[in-house]
Amino acid sequence: MFAQIIAARIIIGISTGFSTGPSSVYTAEIAHPKIRGRLVVLGSCSIATGIMLIYMLGFFIPTNWRLISGIACGISVAATILLSFIPESPNWLASKGRIDEAEKSLRLFKGLPRVGSFTNPELSNEITHLQHQSRTRNEQNETVMDKLTRPEVYKPMGIMIGFFAFQQFCGIFIVIVYAVSFSQAAGVNLDPFLCAVLIGATRLVATFGIMFVLDSVGRRIPTMLSGFSMAVCMFSLMIYTKYYADTLTWIPVTLILLFVLCSTIGLLTIPFTLLGEMYPANARGLASGITLSVAFTLTFVVVKLYPTFIDAFGHNNLFLFFGVMSLLSMVYVYFLVPETKGKTLKEIGEMFRKKSIVDVKEGYLRVDVEN
Repeated sequence: MFAQIIAARIIIGISTGFSTGPSSVYTAEIAHPKIRGRLVVLGSCSIATGIMLIYMLGFFIPTNWRLISGIACGISVAATILLSFIPESPNWLASKGRIDEAEKSLRLFKGLPRVGSFTNPELSNEITHLQHQSRTRNEQNETVMDKLTRPEVYKPMGIMIGFFAFQQFCGIFIVIVYAVSFSQAAGVNLDPFLCAVLIGATRLVATFGIMFVLDSVGRRIPTMLSGFSMAVCMFSLMIYTKYYADTLTWIPVTLILLFVLCSTIGLLTIPFTLLGEMYPANARGLASGITLSVAFTLTFVVVKLYPTFIDAFGHNNLFLFFGVMSLLSMVYVYFLVPETKGKTLKEIGEMFRKKSIVDVKEGYLRVDVEN
């Protein structure tokens, strides 16, 4: 079955790439700024729930991977059917010049009648903004390179690629993907499949927790706290495996669960939250796609090379590396990652613009009002 499994993994990888970016972007576009953070994190909650389910199936059905694959297939089919009932976002509809449909979609997400004269000032302002946004896009007719050379696109893209790089090199996905073998390497004496279930449960609980506080505390503070706490866990795990291995066996499992908990409140979830917030509307799909392509490439490299690095450098040195990268991520967020809490997508885009929003292009002055 090796060839079939590899082919299936390739197909799953492609579908994951297709779905991850649009889910964050879609949620950010339909959500009110006051609740946007928690709604975007809800996607991470769904992912954590799925991983937890697979861990549990692996624990209860450890010898029948075909049955587990069949259950996962059923979930995918159900998701595909349910997606057909979800309306397009108002921003996307407006970008295609479908203003009437955009208004209906906007009314739906605001809980208003989809047709009729009932309206409110906020709805009127958003509809006017969507109309203006659609006209501006049609007038600009920008190429891909035009979009990528705008400061409100390349600046946040650079920040987000760096952010995702730290996410990968802190060892978060190593722990998730190699939950069983990583636990054994750290000296955990529990059933490794049970430890994987505990890791999944910890991630799920932490994701739900951060979902309810993210719009109150913002994005920067949880991420910096996450980086510092993860570093403490990795440094402690390094010390334990070097000097206290096979004693006090509850320590490694506690440190691993704390690491998962701390990563979930920041570095694991916040980059995906910011993915739908940082880019202007007319480049959001392009920029988020490029960012995720780089992020998933790094994921592939890190996950693929982990066993090789274990053989070359040993577990202790990798624990040290993960701890150092976690500390550096805290510094990176402090100096480079902006706070987006409570800001509209338009306001976020304006943070990255040049001091003057009037620039000269092809012999005439163009005022850039794209959000």
